[in-house]
Amino acid sequence: MKCILIDARNPEWANAEKNRIEVQAKWQHLESEGYLQFAADPNDTEAHGVDLYNRCVAGEFGTVADYVAPPTVTSISPSTLNSAGGQTVVITGTNFIVGETTVHLDDTAPSSTTVNSATQITITGTPAKTAGTYTNGLLITRRNWATCRFNFTTED
Repeated sequence: MKCILIDARNPEWANAEKNRIEVQAKWQHLESEGYLQFAADPNDTEAHGVDLYNRCVAGEFGTVADYVAPPTVTSISPSTLNSAGGQTVVITGTNFIVGETTVHLDDTAPSSTTVNSATQITITGTPAKTAGTYTNGLLITRRNWATCRFNFTTED
């Protein structure tokens, strides 16, 4: 099957070496899926990957955004959440971007998320969760693709 590109948007360098680009691409054979995240590489084994990379570098879909390392989480406070939810939590880490960072607790978003700085996020209205430890349950996503996970615990 030949992959025919309909459109692409939001190209971003995927690494510091600038030899891979993350881009949202819309493909003819997957048009009903809308824009899908795609990694374009000049050494891709498929011609459509190389072509998309070259077109992104040429600026056809806008300027390729600078690489920003994925987010990390070093701590959350409080470290144990109430299972009833409704709490305010401060997340400390790195590489958070205002307007481009989202938070989910075991696949549920809090009532609100505020990125205070590149190193701090405040979430309010944590969702109610059954008491227990959620391994990799805290998900931080930036620019739709760069993610990190962190454990959290809830108690009654």
